[in-house]
Amino acid sequence: MKYNAHVWWGIILVVLGVLMLLDKLDVMNFSEIFRTYWPLFLVGFGVWIILRRRQPRVDHYVPLVGVAGDRTVSSSADMLSESTVFGDVTINVHSSDFKGGDVSTVFGRCLVDLTGANAGAGEYFLKVQTVLGRVQILVPASMAVMAKADTVLGSVTLNGQKRGGILPASEWASAGYDTASSRLRIDASAVLGEVMVTSVVL
Repeated sequence: MKYNAHVWWGIILVVLGVLMLLDKLDVMNFSEIFRTYWPLFLVGFGVWIILRRRQPRVDHYVPLVGVAGDRTVSSSADMLSESTVFGDVTINVHSSDFKGGDVSTVFGRCLVDLTGANAGAGEYFLKVQTVLGRVQILVPASMAVMAKADTVLGSVTLNGQKRGGILPASEWASAGYDTASSRLRIDASAVLGEVMVTSVVL
């Protein structure tokens, strides 16, 4: 059976997700294994590029960058559900009752601008994941936000506080978060990538 690139990336992400879950559950020490063998990922990716370049080009061939594309999205939805592979995306959120969601990127950059949004009453979660990519989230200073981030061989920057290394982790909360009636919690993770959360004074 012949698989296309999208299927292979799906398989890779599923495997990585399962391994990271097993690590979180203390079933196996995936962090130690990854620290030792992560260069094999680069070797495999390099081989894939070489083999792909040797394949004959046909008229209906569409590059992965073209499939994902660089785009700007304006959203008034209360919840986000955005994923991108090999492409950059900017999401401008204008919801008056924002309730979180999920954002993921592989080999791409994603900017989520929440400066035009208001958090809904209660506590909501925005989950962010990136593999070999970068996610930047802009939040208004008036919004009650707590951000927790961890990476594997990457970096996290939470409101100007940057940490990098093998397994950096960081946490930041805006003033008055615990007593606010509307709260947004951002849970971010990255593998060989970067996560940034910035509070913006409007």
